[in-house]
Amino acid sequence: MSSQYFSFETVGKFSANDIAYAKRENGLENFYSFHPDFDHLKKALKARENHPVDRDLLTDEIMRQYKPLTTDPDIFERIQKLRNKNSYTIITAHQPNLLTGPLYFIYKCLSAIKISEKLMADQEGIFVQPILVLGGEDHDFEELNHLSLFGKKVMWEDHQGGAVGRYSIESLQPVLEEVYQILGESDNARLLIEKIKGSFRDQVSYGTAMQRFVHSLIGHLGILVISMDNPAFKQKMIPVFRDDLMNHTSYEIVREVQTQFTRAGFDEQAYVRPINIFYFDQNARWRIEEENGRYFTPEGNKSWTKEEILDEIDNHPERFSPNVILRPLYQEIIFPNLAYVGGGGEISYWLERKAQFQAMDVFYPMLIRRDSFQLLSEKDLKTLHQWNFTLEDLLKPEHMIIDQYLRIHGRDEISLSDEIRQLEDLEESIPNKAEVIDHALVPGIGEQFEIFTNDLLGVEKRLKRSEKQNHDRNLIRLKRIIEKLFPNHGLQERSDNFMSWYILNGEGFFRMLLEHSDPFDTRMKTLVI
Repeated sequence: MSSQYFSFETVGKFSANDIAYAKRENGLENFYSFHPDFDHLKKALKARENHPVDRDLLTDEIMRQYKPLTTDPDIFERIQKLRNKNSYTIITAHQPNLLTGPLYFIYKCLSAIKISEKLMADQEGIFVQPILVLGGEDHDFEELNHLSLFGKKVMWEDHQGGAVGRYSIESLQPVLEEVYQILGESDNARLLIEKIKGSFRDQVSYGTAMQRFVHSLIGHLGILVISMDNPAFKQKMIPVFRDDLMNHTSYEIVREVQTQFTRAGFDEQAYVRPINIFYFDQNARWRIEEENGRYFTPEGNKSWTKEEILDEIDNHPERFSPNVILRPLYQEIIFPNLAYVGGGGEISYWLERKAQFQAMDVFYPMLIRRDSFQLLSEKDLKTLHQWNFTLEDLLKPEHMIIDQYLRIHGRDEISLSDEIRQLEDLEESIPNKAEVIDHALVPGIGEQFEIFTNDLLGVEKRLKRSEKQNHDRNLIRLKRIIEKLFPNHGLQERSDNFMSWYILNGEGFFRMLLEHSDPFDTRMKTLVI
């Protein structure tokens, strides 16, 4: 296996914000606390000591979530270590996309694992636990109800309403059967199908099934998959919920930071509202608004006085859900976290949170840009080399790649004009010889040469047609390789599901990626496997 790295700027598919953070450009320093490198991660470790969390609550709730998932004593030992004050976490988070959705879901998890391993190896006496927060409280079903597998889009079309993590999985079974058909019957496919069937059994919620599935895939690499739709965790959010309703602190601070962010030349991120919490039950998640001292959901389902809504928050915080503005606070209040690992878009909206965290006296973690991988098969690389192409060549726009192929292979026209000219010379000399012997033979010789010429012109036409077909076939193959690397002219990691590569490479696929993971090296890593 070989690898080659490219800067985000060179690839041309990353946002300006993403490139700026990767390049550590001036203008962003005021928006984060720790420079994103390994030395500063150790500084974050020291600073985190001043922000304790309820470790017993954390450990007990993770134990409760994991008892139905596994009997592995090593996992429970890891969980128990979180009770100790010298234990920390590295967090990434994502919605429970259908069977993990795009590849970067997996890349985020592996990045968190790699950082945790590296920090533990470097710092004696500490324990660092990688965490995936599975955001099952989100209600954006259309964002996560599909996946792309070998170029085929698979969709779950059952909008049940409310938090997606609470959805029933009954209607998902035909979708899974479609996935099984696509995967086929190879040994790796059968192993993967067993994992899916084992995760999506019984009448569990979709969030629980996805927690099982991710654990079955990469739990053995050390990561814990945690649901934050948790009544005990929500108790810790009561002061934040009350503040958001009464004082609108996050609204005032984040709105001002966003103004500074745009003045610094960066795109504003998540929309901030005066109230950034939802009210939800089993089948709905409603935004809360306030007017003239009355709190209500715009759909008209709920209405409260100030006293009523504060009383419900105090007694039933599990009925309230933070939006994107408060969600980062939530996880940092619960976990002894050092760093958040995310993609370019996530890093951008986290960069708008520093002042908010300070106002709430919550630790603001280091922000680490996850790994970006690009995967290419050995077969496709061999084909590119046969055509005198490099991986750098494929970073160009598609029309330039096609032009390059034609310049190398397709501009020389196949012509038999030289051979036909030789026939013309013979057509002049042979009749002269025939004239001496038998004048009557001369007209026949001319007719014969006319037949020869027409035959050669026919051969030339067939050669040209065959050459064109060869170029057309090769151009189709070239376009397919480009499409594999940049589906729909975007990044592979934002489209393809991991299963396309897992069934070709088996259980070693994740370890291979982990081996090449290095989130502090902010370049796209092209791996030939």
